[in-house]
Amino acid sequence: MRHPRVHEEHLVDERGRQRQVRRVGRAEFGEEGIGWVAPEEGEVALDVNLEPSFRDLPLDEGNPEDYNGMWSTLGQYNTTEEFRNAQVQPLEIYGQSGYERRLFEATKLYEGKESDAVFPYWNVWVPVEVSSELSTMQVNINSYLDSSSAEFIAGTRDPNSDTDWQAYLDGLNGLGADRYIEIWQDAYDAAK
Repeated sequence: MRHPRVHEEHLVDERGRQRQVRRVGRAEFGEEGIGWVAPEEGEVALDVNLEPSFRDLPLDEGNPEDYNGMWSTLGQYNTTEEFRNAQVQPLEIYGQSGYERRLFEATKLYEGKESDAVFPYWNVWVPVEVSSELSTMQVNINSYLDSSSAEFIAGTRDPNSDTDWQAYLDGLNGLGADRYIEIWQDAYDAAK
C-alpha cells in the first residue's frame, strides 16, 4: 500500500509542473498544438538530466495564429532555468536543428570559470558633460562588436590571424575604446 502523503505530493508536484508548462509554454510559444506540443516517447530534454516537458514547433509563416498567439520573449520573465532546459532538442548538435543543444553543451564547458568581478553599473553615474559622448561611442562600439563578432563567426575574419586581429583592435580603438573605458573608469572611481 502506498503512503497517501507521498502520493499527494507527487500529484501536486506533477500538476504544478504541468501547469507551468502550459502557462509558460503559452506565453512564450503560443497555443499548445500550434506553437508547442508535449514531448513524445523517447524525446530528450536539452538537459539530459531533466524529464522533457515540451517541444516548440517551427512557425508557420502563412498562419497568423503562429505570430499572434504568443508573447515570445515577454513570456520569458516567468521561465525558470529548469523549464528552459526541459525543452526537447535533437541529440545531433552539428545540424541546424541542433544549435540549441550545441550552445547549451558549449556553455557547460565554462561552468565554474565565471568571474567574481562584477561591474556595479547600477551604482555608477556618468557626468552629464560626457553622457552624450559616451552614448555615441557606446552605440558605435556595440555596432562594431556585433558586426565583428559575426565576421569572426562566419569566417570573414580569422581570429587566429594576427593581421585580422590587429585590424579588429585598430577599428575598436578608432571608435574611441580608450576614451570609453576612461569615462567609465572615472565614473566608477567617483562612485567608490
